[in-house]
Amino acid sequence: MMFVGFLGCYGAIQESQCLLGTFFTCLVILFACEVAAGIWGFVNKDQIAKDVKQFYDQALQQAVVDDD
Repeated sequence: MMFVGFLGCYGAIQESQCLLGTFFTCLVILFACEVAAGIWGFVNKDQIAKDVKQFYDQALQQAVVDDD
């Protein structure tokens, strides 16, 4: 993310169409990945909730065992 931000700033300072085009392309790709992750999370929300609950139940159980 820092690299993409640097690319945009440097491209704007240099007024380089190539760098700004690359920056825009990176932003579009990142946005598409975020949208895809959101859709995947929405579709699989029940499984994700189950997995998170199982993880925290195991972590709590391990913490109780370690305290004894």
